Amino acid sequence: MKYMIKLTTSAVAFLTLLSCSSMSNVADESIETGNSQLFYADQQTINLALLATLQSVNINIKESRYTEKGFRVLFTKSISAFSWGEVGRALVIKVDNNTSRIFIHSLNRDRLQITGADTSDLSSVIFEGVNEIIEQQ
Repeated sequence: MKYMIKLTTSAVAFLTLLSCSSMSNVADESIETGNSQLFYADQQTINLALLATLQSVNINIKESRYTEKGFRVLFTKSISAFSWGEVGRALVIKVDNNTSRIFIHSLNRDRLQITGADTSDLSSVIFEGVNEIIEQQ
């Protein structure tokens, strides 16, 4: 009986680990994955507005750098009473000198999790914050 309990516990732990999302899951996704919005300002202004917004809404920035695709920010959202947290990517792609598009993609850390913020929730908050900063300039 003890063996069955240990075996069952081990199987549940293993399956839980398999269902976890990581930074590489979001970092390697297609550019178009997630939600996007156009912003009408130069890319540097949008990049700075994005970073400021992420910091102001309690999102932990893990990496920010320029890639061949654009300005990429990898982030996490902490564990809360209702969520195991999220991992995400924001990608700013220059359209022209005065326009860029931000793509937001996020995943729940635990793919079996049914609560917490999803891409739509996070992108709404982020896009609103970026808009507010751009309008103040």
